[in-house]
Amino acid sequence: MSLRGKLVLLAVLASMVAACGQGATAPVGGATPQVAWDERGTVHLVQGDVERTIEGQWEPWLWLPNGDLLLHTPSDSSGMGVYRPRTGDFVTKTDDEWGRDKYDGGEYGLDGETGVLTATDVLLRIVDGDEPATPDQGPPHYLVDYDYRLGEEARVELPAADDPSRYRRDYDFPVRVGAVTFATYEDSVFDGPLSDNPGRGIVRVEGGAVTTPAKDVDVRRLFLSSDASSVLAIVGGAPADEGTGDPTLVDPSRTRVVELDPVTGEIARELAVPEGYGEVDWEIERVDEVGGQVAVQIAEDCTAGGSGTADTCPPRRTWVTDGSGWTEVTDQRGGEWYWQGPTTSVSWATSGANNARTGPIGWADGSTDGQLAPKKASHRVVSGGLLPPV
Repeated sequence: MSLRGKLVLLAVLASMVAACGQGATAPVGGATPQVAWDERGTVHLVQGDVERTIEGQWEPWLWLPNGDLLLHTPSDSSGMGVYRPRTGDFVTKTDDEWGRDKYDGGEYGLDGETGVLTATDVLLRIVDGDEPATPDQGPPHYLVDYDYRLGEEARVELPAADDPSRYRRDYDFPVRVGAVTFATYEDSVFDGPLSDNPGRGIVRVEGGAVTTPAKDVDVRRLFLSSDASSVLAIVGGAPADEGTGDPTLVDPSRTRVVELDPVTGEIARELAVPEGYGEVDWEIERVDEVGGQVAVQIAEDCTAGGSGTADTCPPRRTWVTDGSGWTEVTDQRGGEWYWQGPTTSVSWATSGANNARTGPIGWADGSTDGQLAPKKASHRVVSGGLLPPV
C-alpha cells in the first residue's frame, strides 16, 4: 500500500484538555465534550454548548486544537474543508486547489485516533513532488506545513531511497514536538517480491535538515502522547511476504511498543505487547502515554478465535504499564474511550463480531452521563487520550 500523501493533525495542548483559542470552550468537567459524527449524509457536531449540523456530501475527519473541525468529501474528487462551530465559518478547497493528484488519504490518512496532540499550530502533510526525471525513479516527497485555513506555510524535501533506481521511498505518520518533526519511511522495490524490500525506519526533520535516527527498524506507525511530550511507535508486525499492506496488522511474536527520545528520535525503551493474545487477528489501534504510564488500545477479531462473546473475547481492551508489566483498564473493556479532561470522557461500545462501532456515543463529566449520538452514527470523530490527564 502506498504510504504517501498522508495528512496528520498536529495540535497545541498543555494537557489533554483540548480546544483553546478562537473562542472555543475547553471540554472539561461540566461542559459537553467535543464530538462529531455523520448520520444519513448530515454532519452533527457538538462543542461546548454549541450544536450545529452541516448538510451536503461532507464527512468529519479531525478536530483541530483551536476547536475547528476538518472535513472531507467522500468521493474520488475529494475536497477539504475547515468548519468553525462558534461562528459557522466554513473554508473549503477543491481538488485542484488542494492538489488531489498529490494526495492519497489512504486507509490510515486523516485518522482521528492519531496525531491529535503536539506543540504546533499546523497541519502536516506529506505530498508528492513533480514527476521523476526517469521512469524508474519514484517521485520526490515533501513535508509540508499548512495553517488552519489550508494555506501552505513551509515545505522540506525528504530524501529518496539510498538506491532510487531500484527502490522507491514512501513516508507516513508525521508528528511534531516543538521544532522537531518525525515521520516513518518505507523502502520498496519497483518490481519484485515484498521480501526484497529493504525495510523501514524513522526520519527526523528540524528546519531544513533531515537525518535518520532509526534505520532498518520495522516501525509501522508513530503516535504523539496526549500530554504532547512523548513519541511512541508500533514496531514489528506481519511478515513481509504476507503482502497485507496493513501497517498495524500484528504478529504477537514480533510486535512491540517503543518510546522514542523526543529530541533525537532514537529508541529510548521497548515494551513487549500484553500477554494473552493468541493466533487470532488483532491490532494495536492507539498508543498513548500519560504520567509515565504507556497505554495501548488493542482490537481483536473475536470471530477468528471462535469465541465471539464479550466475556471471553472483548472486541477492544485498554492496557497500561509503567515498564514492569501490563494491567488491563477493566472499566474501559469492550469499548473505545477518549478522555478530554480529568473527569470528562466520550465513549461507545463496540460489537464483538467484527469490531463494528455500533454503540451510541455517550459522555460523562464525573457526575452526569449523557448520549450525544444514536447507535447508527458513523464516521465518529473525537479528540482525547486513552487515559485521563494528570
